[in-house]
Amino acid sequence: MSAFFLVLGLGFGSWVVRIPDVQHELGISKGSLGAALLAVTVGSLVGMPLAGWLGTRMDGAWVLRVSGAVLAVSIALPPYATSWWTLVLALIVVGVGNGALGVAMNVQGSLVERTLDRPVMSSFHGVFSIGGLVGSLGGGAVASAGIGPRAHLLTTAALLLCLTFAAGSRLLSSPPDREKAAPVLVRPTKAALIGGTVAFCVLFGEGAVSDWSAVYLKNDLSAAALAGMGYAAFAGAMAAGRLAGDRLAAALGPRRLVIYGGCIGTVGITSVVLIVHPLVTVAGFGLMGLGLSVVYPQVVSAAGATGGNDTAPDAAIAAVSTIGYFGFLVGPPAIGVLAQMTSLRWAFLLVALCSVLIIPLAGRALTATVPGRDASE
Repeated sequence: MSAFFLVLGLGFGSWVVRIPDVQHELGISKGSLGAALLAVTVGSLVGMPLAGWLGTRMDGAWVLRVSGAVLAVSIALPPYATSWWTLVLALIVVGVGNGALGVAMNVQGSLVERTLDRPVMSSFHGVFSIGGLVGSLGGGAVASAGIGPRAHLLTTAALLLCLTFAAGSRLLSSPPDREKAAPVLVRPTKAALIGGTVAFCVLFGEGAVSDWSAVYLKNDLSAAALAGMGYAAFAGAMAAGRLAGDRLAAALGPRRLVIYGGCIGTVGITSVVLIVHPLVTVAGFGLMGLGLSVVYPQVVSAAGATGGNDTAPDAAIAAVSTIGYFGFLVGPPAIGVLAQMTSLRWAFLLVALCSVLIIPLAGRALTATVPGRDASE
């Protein structure tokens, strides 16, 4: 099961480092590239509810295998684009695979949790973080060796397909519940809206840090040597926190863990705003990543458990994931607009506000009994 989280992390990490090469080969501007990259978001917003809908009508294991295969194959497509439009089409396919796989693997993870009767979702997401790190570092090394994006991503796609087929034989079967089947697009339940809002807050912060941390360190704090360290600290702490998250959830209870995570994340990003020093800023981003690392997996786990009562887990997780993904979509541009009006430093207060919102919403988002410990503890 962990292999699918690794597939998604490796695939996206590998693609991201080759974006500049694809831009260069097509000869498109930064603005045109930015517009094309939005196609990934569009595709994801299609793939998420689609996977949730398919999961209510077919075996979830089958949906996961197909989603993994689509994502794997799609990674090889962008370097073969011959124009801006063909790049957009390729990235839509990447987005569909990304969104569908994200939902399908979280549904399977929720099923594993219920089968084992203990929390494991956070560890799965930790594997995804590690995959992204390995994919980006390995892709950077391959690019430095002079290997072109076509050969690199085609080989990566083949590797991901092999992982998908190998792991696909070990999945838990989850026959569809016809009584809970739903159309592709439905009005989210109250529980999904609350859980989705928490997910939105987490992904809003993640998108903001990934796009603006290096800019802030280099341009605002004149710390070019540390420009890449802000996001590295954030991503590294997030991976570490997720790997420890299941043990913490069992010890503290999911609700308390999410509250603590929101508090730690708030302290981290607030220190970035209040203390203007490069090293403090890097540490603050790391503390923020550590705090937020445990939140999203617990919310997804709760959505899967709650969905089992009156809604198919597939649809519940799809709803939470789709709402949350909007945070990743609007976070970076919202920070940019606010930075234009004030400064990038004070724009990060918007991220702090999202972190603060996690704290009061945690109790209402984690109303289900999550494997390992009652969420009410």
